[in-house]
Amino acid sequence: MLVFLQHNVAHLGIVTGLCLAEAATTHLPLFLSRFLLFTAVAASIATALAEILGGALAISILTGMLVVLAALLFTVAFFAGIVSTTTAGMAGGTIYAGILGEAYNIKDYHSWHGVALTYVLAVGVICFITDPFKGLVYSQIVLSVQLPLTVFTQIYLTSAPKVMGAYANTKLQRTILGLIALIVTILNGLLLIDVLF
Repeated sequence: MLVFLQHNVAHLGIVTGLCLAEAATTHLPLFLSRFLLFTAVAASIATALAEILGGALAISILTGMLVVLAALLFTVAFFAGIVSTTTAGMAGGTIYAGILGEAYNIKDYHSWHGVALTYVLAVGVICFITDPFKGLVYSQIVLSVQLPLTVFTQIYLTSAPKVMGAYANTKLQRTILGLIALIVTILNGLLLIDVLF
């Protein structure tokens, strides 16, 4: 399923030259694009939170260090390049730049601040978490709520001739992507119900 969604959003980028955040800002009504992008920022922060908290929990379990201190240590290591993944930060930078109608460029003020803001807010949230394992669960809840919004936005934009021209999704592609979106939404809804109730 993920391959179809990744192909679809790559299709958007190749045809329009825009990332999903830029396309949403350009082609959706302002109130809707801002809502979707701010939920995407929340998802980026939740992803960073999960990465930092997961690393912090590992350090805490192995060393007995307090989770907040371990989170700070892990974040410093993250920025120093010891940890290989920077996906959440780049997503935050891309979305932040996209809100302003710009492309991601780490040398640009907006992209750089989007990356930093993602990590600062994630570490800030960690400082208020009393149960690290629940913090991980709640970060995944944020992601499960936001993911269907992104998927449906992606399908809408790549199916719209005004955005994609002759390269808009075909009826078969829309059907397959719609089924994937429906499955993702149902599974995430079931996860949400299971965790909250």
